[in-house]
Amino acid sequence: AGENDYEERRKLNIARNQEILSSLMIQQEKLAMEELKTKEAPKRFQKKEKSAPSEPHPLRRSTRGKVQEEGSKDGEHKVVEQPAETKDVKTLEDIDMRSPASCVADVTGEELTVFHESVRDRGEVKRVSHSDGRAYHAKLKAMALSSQDSVTSRHPPSRVKVVKERIFSMAFHPGREALVAAGDKWGQVGFLDIGSDAAASSWSERVFVFRPHIRPVTSLLHDKEGSRMWSCSYDGSVRCLDYSKGCFSCIFDSDEVMFTDLGMSCDGRTLLAATNDGDLFLLDPTGSRSREPLSVLDVHERKVSSVHFHPTDPNLFVTASNDQSVRLWDQRKVVRSKPLGSLSHGLGVTSAFFAPCGSGKVVTTCNDNYIRIWDSKKEDKVVKVKHNNETGRYITNFRALWDPKSSDTIVVGSMNKNLDIIAADGSYVASISDDNCTAIPAVNAIHCSLDLIASGNGSGYVNVWHC
Repeated sequence: AGENDYEERRKLNIARNQEILSSLMIQQEKLAMEELKTKEAPKRFQKKEKSAPSEPHPLRRSTRGKVQEEGSKDGEHKVVEQPAETKDVKTLEDIDMRSPASCVADVTGEELTVFHESVRDRGEVKRVSHSDGRAYHAKLKAMALSSQDSVTSRHPPSRVKVVKERIFSMAFHPGREALVAAGDKWGQVGFLDIGSDAAASSWSERVFVFRPHIRPVTSLLHDKEGSRMWSCSYDGSVRCLDYSKGCFSCIFDSDEVMFTDLGMSCDGRTLLAATNDGDLFLLDPTGSRSREPLSVLDVHERKVSSVHFHPTDPNLFVTASNDQSVRLWDQRKVVRSKPLGSLSHGLGVTSAFFAPCGSGKVVTTCNDNYIRIWDSKKEDKVVKVKHNNETGRYITNFRALWDPKSSDTIVVGSMNKNLDIIAADGSYVASISDDNCTAIPAVNAIHCSLDLIASGNGSGYVNVWHC
């Protein structure tokens, strides 16, 4: 009888343990199912809702800023520090480039008058084309070799302090007497008056700096005649500098968007301003009709990093975006939000530019460490070039540019502090370096007729390369 009782208790224990184990397994399965149900679906790119502007908070300011004394080791003008209480106040008033009160650098009214007269009559605008790409590439290769061998027969790139902080944008005036403009992190636009016969040692005395914006100047753009220059900024304003009048005029301003780039059609009638919301603002280039956008075009789901018009067709333009795409548009049909063509990328795209010859080829720069040459007429024809584009937080994003004098030449900065030259077929032509280029040449501008390249870095310095 004792054995039977023991056997029954054993069987009961086994049955109870099995029930406990079964309940635990069921509970695990239940938890697993609930976890699957509550798991978030993959997120799609969505535009952020625009919130109403909030009251600005007082900014904390460093007390370490000092006025740079004249006669420093780089020989630049001293920079006059603006009072803290007025430094970040945006103004919509015209800024007269002839007035010493408008100039950040410590210069006289007479010097500004002479500078204004020189930019007003900058000389003939002439565009040059290097039809023989091989000869031009041979010249660039020779320049690269001379830099490695320290040959002094060429002109070294001069290093000049042009603006106070990190450079975000640059542009050459198209005139034959070279003038380059640079926009920095805190709204300054500095001009380096290279001229046609300036000695490198005197260039630091040819710097004139103004502050038309209060946040990063993300684009500088000249018209074909060189009579006007447009600028846009994260502060939500777009300005036009009329060289004949000598003043920066505000043609549009908004507190709801940040402008990231400007594009102008080849006929000069259409000005597009790209935003961080994925839109394009169609603006009156002169600002004479209205300070309101003529229309707003929805072209991307995220920030538009660049907008560029076709060099011969005023209706076609290309956009690049952080939503990992490059899109081709016809401005007559944009309202339908359907691009003529699109090219997907691995990560956010920092720029896309048409080739200057009108072939339809587009060079793009992407954070996935590739430069792509895309034939927009044949969507599946893409050449990929490996290139380190990991600039990080404190270096302005690389933007591969076509040389306006050659549709077979692409120029881009390098993390190795070089200028990389790439052919349209994706082959590397040369990598140009110099001891005077001591920082990463992240932002570049190329003259349309002179063999000059200007490179801007994260400290406000500009290097001028004589190709």
